[in-house]
Amino acid sequence: MSLSLQLLLVASLFTVLVIVVMSFSDQKILVRTFQFLSLLFLAGSVFLLFTEYTAFHKREVRNGAIEIIDWQNLPEYEIIKNELTAFRHFQEYRNALNGYEFFLLDVAQQGNDPKSYPNTLRDEIIAQLQNKEYEPAYWKKVFAIAFDFVPKLEEFERANYSAVFSIPFGFLYQEEDFPDLTDTENYSNFERESQLIYIALKAQSFDRSSEKVSYFWDQNKVYFYTFFSNARYEKLCKELIDDLILVYEEIVNTPLHQEFYAKYDVSDEEFLNFPSKKFTRKFEYSWPFSFWDRRFREQNDKELIQILKEIQNHYKD
Repeated sequence: MSLSLQLLLVASLFTVLVIVVMSFSDQKILVRTFQFLSLLFLAGSVFLLFTEYTAFHKREVRNGAIEIIDWQNLPEYEIIKNELTAFRHFQEYRNALNGYEFFLLDVAQQGNDPKSYPNTLRDEIIAQLQNKEYEPAYWKKVFAIAFDFVPKLEEFERANYSAVFSIPFGFLYQEEDFPDLTDTENYSNFERESQLIYIALKAQSFDRSSEKVSYFWDQNKVYFYTFFSNARYEKLCKELIDDLILVYEEIVNTPLHQEFYAKYDVSDEEFLNFPSKKFTRKFEYSWPFSFWDRRFREQNDKELIQILKEIQNHYKD
């Protein structure tokens, strides 16, 4: 109970007491004086209570300061916000150091090989991509990894066939060759290598049945069209997609192509004799031919050529 409310209650009781005494007393002047004082006391208590009530609603503090509800507009708020941001970065860095400390303790206690730390870090980088699979930010990241985006130049490297060849096909972890990951450039290269390994593993584990391939494209093609503007498509993808379509149409229009690709693959000398040496020599790489060899084996070539032609027509229009 506040002080003003207590005073109001005391004043009220005092006034009632004076009225009771007045009814039984013969000293009219004295009683009237007490009655006047009690009424004055009561009025003062009411005024004090009213003032406190008004001050409460206006958020006025008794020392004259005003409580500002929208404190985010204060200049000090930006300082506080920056300090909190810095604190969060420090907290993350501290957690990383603590994690590395526990790792080293585990190495010392269990006798593990400390060179396994880069592999642990690589698994973490891969897990970060796995946790965001098929979201818009995920596709933007995957495309930037495959085509090797250089932020300083705002340019993409490894266009067309170079992008295809940048994805590793074997995974031999040579731990003794890991560079010093405290160096920024070394870590950046290590991170991209780990991300490329993720893409390769994803491609190897992907269900390439004809139904799944079509469904996957229908669900995600909007990201392809959004990421690749006409200019970017011309630079990064057009040559490869045009070659794949041209090679496929030449192959399927050649008799006995199914029998040939069932019998030979890219490791055989005869592989690039089909459909003819004259035709295969037009291409710098054998990759388009081995690509369709794998699609024939997986029996999803019709779905893939339909997707590739859809992409080609999209950018022609």
